[in-house]
Amino acid sequence: MTLPEFVNQLGDIWVDSQLETYNPTLQSEQDKRTQLRLEFDAAAEGQMQRLQRGLAALLSTLRELGTDASTWEVFDRMKETQGSPDGNPRELYNISDEQLQLFYSAADHHYRLQHYQEAADILTVLCAFDQQNGTFWLALGNALFYTRDYEHALQAYIMSALIDPEDPHSTLYAAHCYDLLGDKANAASFAQAAAQIREAQKIMKNN
Repeated sequence: MTLPEFVNQLGDIWVDSQLETYNPTLQSEQDKRTQLRLEFDAAAEGQMQRLQRGLAALLSTLRELGTDASTWEVFDRMKETQGSPDGNPRELYNISDEQLQLFYSAADHHYRLQHYQEAADILTVLCAFDQQNGTFWLALGNALFYTRDYEHALQAYIMSALIDPEDPHSTLYAAHCYDLLGDKANAASFAQAAAQIREAQKIMKNN
């Protein structure tokens, strides 16, 4: 899956999640979908800007942490492709598990220092590199939450919950975002779902 295709898929998921409670003055479902999609596409443009900021923050932090020189090969490969992947970014740039973990430690470095925007920017890059990593999406949601960007935090939490549905944390945090955004119905629904996941885990643990 290419990065644009992935962003498009994320948009479809977000539109579906918002459809039921979105703007009751719009009667047609198609009208609601069209308006929601316009809102998501505007947000996606901001997401690409965050990717650029994230790469800059990642490079700066890796230099600060004194990383091994071999790590820079990844960024050399990005320059060769002008930073515009036509396939899976991790496969295209041949990013190893060790390098990915190193990049995550750069985000964690900023998160622990309460530099939440820098952490979020780097984690945006990580989620683009490894789109099926629920831990990255959860961490991105947390960082965005502390920047008070609840809409994008919600999107990250929903992605994490879809990837790892047995972990109640993403679902519970999504409920909190819905509550802060004034969507009490979805807040209650997601909180109930998180409670059900936890209860199921307790039953499995006792069996």
